[in-house]
Amino acid sequence: MVKRRLTECTYKKGYLHVNMPFRKTGLNTFKNISKLEWKLMDKGITFDTGSDFKSRDWELDWSLKGAKPGTVLNYLKRGKINFTTAKVCD
Repeated sequence: MVKRRLTECTYKKGYLHVNMPFRKTGLNTFKNISKLEWKLMDKGITFDTGSDFKSRDWELDWSLKGAKPGTVLNYLKRGKINFTTAKVCD
């Protein structure tokens, strides 16, 4: 039996992982991200989140309710919050 490693994944259409660094930019960036999260929740937009000591993560995948990923990204752009995105694998 030959064992093979999977080197590629199947991307879920429209699913994104969003990362917002705040360690180098300071506490104000973290506060702005938190304020935006509360604003989105007040509008009925929810999704999975996470963080470590240097960045905040938003998972715009099956957990996203109340908006499309592009709408959420537009809120980040309007708030002038630095972020990167990556496609989400199955």
